[in-house]
Amino acid sequence: MEEEAEDYLMDLVDRNLLAVADRRSDGGIKSCHLHDLLRELCLKKANEEGFFKKITISDCNSFSTSSIKKQRRLITDFRLLCSFCQDSPTHIRSVLCFHYYGAHTLPDYRMQWEFFLLLRVLDLLNVPMKSYKLGKRLRKLVHLKYLAVYLLSKNDYPFSDAYCEFSISKAYIWSLQTLILGGEFQIFNFSQENMANIVNLRHLWCDNINISIYFGVPLLKLQTISTLRLDCTTIIWQHSFPNIKKLGCSVSSISSDWAFLNFAMFTHLQALILQNDMDIPLPAKNPITLPETLKSLTLKGCRLPWIYMSTIQRLPKLEVLKLLDSSFEGDMWDAGDDKFHHLKLLKLQKLKIKFLEASSINFPNLRKLVVKTCKDLNEIPLVLGNISTLEHIEIDYSNIFIRESVNRIQEEQHAMGETMISMSPSVIHIQFSLRETLIMTNLPRSLCVKDEYIILDKISDVEEGTYKKGET
Repeated sequence: MEEEAEDYLMDLVDRNLLAVADRRSDGGIKSCHLHDLLRELCLKKANEEGFFKKITISDCNSFSTSSIKKQRRLITDFRLLCSFCQDSPTHIRSVLCFHYYGAHTLPDYRMQWEFFLLLRVLDLLNVPMKSYKLGKRLRKLVHLKYLAVYLLSKNDYPFSDAYCEFSISKAYIWSLQTLILGGEFQIFNFSQENMANIVNLRHLWCDNINISIYFGVPLLKLQTISTLRLDCTTIIWQHSFPNIKKLGCSVSSISSDWAFLNFAMFTHLQALILQNDMDIPLPAKNPITLPETLKSLTLKGCRLPWIYMSTIQRLPKLEVLKLLDSSFEGDMWDAGDDKFHHLKLLKLQKLKIKFLEASSINFPNLRKLVVKTCKDLNEIPLVLGNISTLEHIEIDYSNIFIRESVNRIQEEQHAMGETMISMSPSVIHIQFSLRETLIMTNLPRSLCVKDEYIILDKISDVEEGTYKKGET
């Protein structure tokens, strides 16, 4: 489903109906822009054809509840939404509330979701809700596939507790496929009862929040987890979601055997983000076991020895490698004769490295090199400029020696007539003009949440599959 949706998005971009704002290193689009005039046209046409209805507070004087009798997709303010309940809106399939109330301004309105019996998409990420009442309020939404909510603690004070219990044990939302959680907590806790109710879940996302899961109920369809909390109590957790493709993990405590850092069992895993939240390094001897299917690896704060890089180098499909926030310790990274055969992007950020010994032999297919906030690094090896596939070098102004080495690479390339340079106040970009510039990514959650027209285009596809490729 995701692949087909991305094809539709690319079709809109190719026809200049959307402008790509940002791209990532793995393929698709990270975020898009829609021209304001085109947006107004889309809103007007959508309203005329009954595709969706957008109602704001400013529309109150001219609005009547009868105008939404046949609407199936609704964008509105939460306070206006509460007033629709009395008209039995059983025909509505999608509801999105984009007005931001703030964490301490919980709306004094009681929402009766039992009237929205056919609801499939519900986005309330900007409407704070009490976590312990969530399951009771959503218990009859058996068709719900997409849910985004912002949860408060029992006392309505976001910082009253570091943990938040995600309570849906009384909700019959077996069809749920995408769950997005917001809240000012450190950890969302999923109990055994909650896990049993979301067996069809495909994507679980929490912004900057760790997820603590009861590892007993296998989620065979789960493909994405944003940040999973791993500690000494985590035992044989790998069996809980064997088909995971994208996984983020944070290590929060030490262990005697570190068995929970064994990722080799995930035979479908393509992208892994591993972050160390402790003040001590991860174990130096065989600390992390990685699957051969991995295409993207991001390490944060792991404080591994550089000798472990030989293990990463042996990953046959690795295309993206990001080493961030002291992920490795030591003055020198000597790549030796090791080859990253398929690596396309290498990012070094906030590392205390002083010497980088590498050549074009080590990265035969590198397309983009990013070096930021490596204040002790003496230079970027000039021979990296000889990589035939290299398209882009990106640095910041934190290290004058790196800037000088990049200038030398620039001079050598300029002498060969192959470079074009663009500069911004904080970042220097070097682009090789004789080569194609491509940066790849994934369909973003920000696009789904913030752009009303685009998310409803996707939602209609979720609901009925009515969108046809090539249509405007």
